[in-house]
Amino acid sequence: MKAYKILVFLCIISVSGSFLNAQDSVLYKVKLEKFKTWQHNGKIAMIVGAPAVAIGVGMIVIGTQTSNENLGSVFTPVGSVLTAVGVIALIPGIIFHGIGKSKTREYQIKLDNLKTGFYYTPNHSGFTLTYRF
Repeated sequence: MKAYKILVFLCIISVSGSFLNAQDSVLYKVKLEKFKTWQHNGKIAMIVGAPAVAIGVGMIVIGTQTSNENLGSVFTPVGSVLTAVGVIALIPGIIFHGIGKSKTREYQIKLDNLKTGFYYTPNHSGFTLTYRF
Protein backbone atom coordinates (compact mmCIF):
# COMPACT_ATOMS: atom_id res chain seq x y z
CA MET A 1 0.00 0.00 0.00
CA LYS A 2 2.85 2.35 0.84
CA ALA A 3 4.46 1.65 -2.53
CA TYR A 4 1.19 2.54 -4.27
CA LYS A 5 0.98 5.87 -2.40
CA ILE A 6 4.58 6.68 -3.21
CA LEU A 7 4.00 5.83 -6.86
CA VAL A 8 0.93 8.11 -7.03
CA PHE A 9 2.86 10.91 -5.30
CA LEU A 10 5.76 10.58 -7.75
CA CYS A 11 3.35 10.60 -10.70
CA ILE A 12 1.73 13.82 -9.45
CA ILE A 13 5.12 15.47 -9.00
CA SER A 14 6.23 14.31 -12.44
CA VAL A 15 3.07 15.56 -14.16
CA SER A 16 3.20 18.96 -12.41
CA GLY A 17 6.89 19.20 -13.27
CA SER A 18 6.17 18.46 -16.90
CA PHE A 19 3.69 21.35 -17.08
CA LEU A 20 6.32 23.73 -15.74
CA ASN A 21 8.81 22.19 -18.11
CA ALA A 22 6.43 22.72 -21.04
CA GLN A 23 6.06 26.41 -20.15
CA ASP A 24 9.82 26.81 -19.82
CA SER A 25 10.34 24.88 -23.02
CA VAL A 26 8.00 27.17 -24.98
CA LEU A 27 9.68 30.25 -23.49
CA TYR A 28 13.15 28.93 -24.32
CA LYS A 29 12.09 28.05 -27.87
CA VAL A 30 10.66 31.55 -28.44
CA LYS A 31 13.80 33.19 -27.09
CA LEU A 32 15.98 30.80 -29.10
CA GLU A 33 14.24 31.78 -32.34
CA LYS A 34 14.48 35.48 -31.43
CA PHE A 35 18.23 35.31 -30.86
CA LYS A 36 18.79 33.17 -33.95
CA THR A 37 17.13 36.00 -35.89
CA TRP A 38 19.44 38.51 -34.20
CA GLN A 39 22.44 36.40 -35.14
CA HIS A 40 21.28 36.04 -38.75
CA ASN A 41 20.49 39.75 -39.16
CA GLY A 42 23.83 40.69 -37.62
CA LYS A 43 25.63 38.43 -40.05
CA ILE A 44 23.81 40.02 -43.00
CA ALA A 45 24.65 43.53 -41.73
CA MET A 46 28.31 42.56 -41.44
CA ILE A 47 28.32 41.05 -44.93
CA VAL A 48 26.85 44.27 -46.34
CA GLY A 49 28.81 46.70 -44.15
CA ALA A 50 32.35 45.37 -44.55
CA PRO A 51 32.51 45.64 -48.36
CA ALA A 52 30.75 49.02 -48.23
CA VAL A 53 33.47 50.34 -45.91
CA ALA A 54 36.24 48.87 -48.07
CA ILE A 55 34.79 50.22 -51.32
CA GLY A 56 34.08 53.60 -49.73
CA VAL A 57 37.62 53.97 -48.39
CA GLY A 58 38.95 52.91 -51.79
CA MET A 59 36.83 55.52 -53.51
CA ILE A 60 38.06 58.21 -51.10
CA VAL A 61 41.68 57.23 -51.76
CA ILE A 62 41.13 57.21 -55.54
CA GLY A 63 39.32 60.55 -55.33
CA THR A 64 42.14 62.24 -53.41
CA GLN A 65 44.89 60.82 -55.64
CA THR A 66 43.19 61.56 -58.95
CA SER A 67 44.66 64.45 -60.90
CA ASN A 68 41.41 64.90 -62.84
CA GLU A 69 39.41 67.42 -60.83
CA ASN A 70 35.97 66.23 -62.06
CA LEU A 71 36.61 62.55 -61.31
CA GLY A 72 38.04 63.30 -57.86
CA SER A 73 35.10 65.51 -56.96
CA VAL A 74 32.72 62.59 -57.66
CA PHE A 75 34.62 59.80 -55.92
CA THR A 76 35.34 61.56 -52.63
CA PRO A 77 31.76 62.42 -51.52
CA VAL A 78 30.33 59.12 -52.78
CA GLY A 79 33.13 57.27 -50.99
CA SER A 80 32.45 59.20 -47.80
CA VAL A 81 28.75 58.35 -47.88
CA LEU A 82 29.45 54.70 -48.69
CA THR A 83 31.98 54.48 -45.85
CA ALA A 84 29.52 56.04 -43.40
CA VAL A 85 26.73 53.67 -44.45
CA GLY A 86 29.11 50.72 -44.20
CA VAL A 87 30.22 51.66 -40.69
CA ILE A 88 26.60 52.21 -39.64
CA ALA A 89 25.80 48.67 -40.85
CA LEU A 90 29.01 46.99 -39.70
CA ILE A 91 29.14 48.04 -36.04
CA PRO A 92 25.57 47.03 -35.10
CA GLY A 93 26.02 43.90 -37.22
CA ILE A 94 28.98 42.82 -35.11
CA ILE A 95 27.08 43.58 -31.90
CA PHE A 96 23.87 41.80 -32.93
CA HIS A 97 25.75 38.79 -34.26
CA GLY A 98 27.75 38.45 -31.03
CA ILE A 99 24.76 38.83 -28.72
CA GLY A 100 22.65 36.54 -30.87
CA LYS A 101 25.31 33.86 -30.96
CA SER A 102 25.93 33.86 -27.21
CA LYS A 103 22.23 33.96 -26.28
CA THR A 104 21.39 31.26 -28.83
CA ARG A 105 23.99 29.02 -27.24
CA GLU A 106 22.71 29.87 -23.74
CA TYR A 107 19.05 29.07 -24.49
CA GLN A 108 19.96 25.96 -26.49
CA ILE A 109 21.81 24.62 -23.44
CA LYS A 110 18.83 25.49 -21.19
CA LEU A 111 16.48 23.77 -23.63
CA ASP A 112 18.68 20.69 -23.77
CA ASN A 113 18.92 20.51 -19.96
CA LEU A 114 15.15 20.39 -19.39
CA LYS A 115 13.69 17.04 -20.33
CA THR A 116 10.60 15.28 -19.05
CA GLY A 117 8.59 12.62 -20.66
CA PHE A 118 6.66 9.42 -20.53
CA TYR A 119 8.00 6.24 -21.98
CA TYR A 120 6.19 3.05 -22.73
CA THR A 121 7.55 -0.18 -24.05
CA PRO A 122 5.83 -3.56 -24.01
CA ASN A 123 7.80 -4.59 -20.91
CA HIS A 124 8.14 -1.31 -19.04
CA SER A 125 6.47 2.06 -18.68
CA GLY A 126 7.16 5.13 -16.58
CA PHE A 127 7.92 8.81 -16.32
CA THR A 128 11.25 10.51 -16.81
CA LEU A 129 12.40 13.79 -15.33
CA THR A 130 15.91 14.94 -16.20
CA TYR A 131 17.65 18.17 -15.37
CA ARG A 132 21.34 18.37 -16.14
CA PHE A 133 23.52 20.89 -14.34
